[in-house]
Amino acid sequence: MFLWIDLGRWVKRRAEVPTLSVHRLTPQTKEEYQGREVELGDRFSAAGVNIAMGASFCAEEIGWFRLTFSVSTEALETGLHRMIKVLNEVEAGWEGKGGLVAKAKL
Repeated sequence: MFLWIDLGRWVKRRAEVPTLSVHRLTPQTKEEYQGREVELGDRFSAAGVNIAMGASFCAEEIGWFRLTFSVSTEALETGLHRMIKVLNEVEAGWEGKGGLVAKAKL
């Protein structure tokens, strides 16, 4: 089983982008936000969370991730806590640390 999770907020950071639709962004803007999505995915991986980027499944908006949960409840809870930690670190990085460019402290 899996869930789609919209993490576009953390890909946008605080940008005033109305949509992350791959069909409505300019090629340059699309490339920038796809890079941010990859950075977020890399941070999850570094934290021990295996989550798939929506781009792997032709998602129509950048920032969607696919969470597959075929593990024990305990493992799922651990992974979700790790995800929350990464997202909190990303938000903290918005204040002068460059957002996703700042490396997570694990």
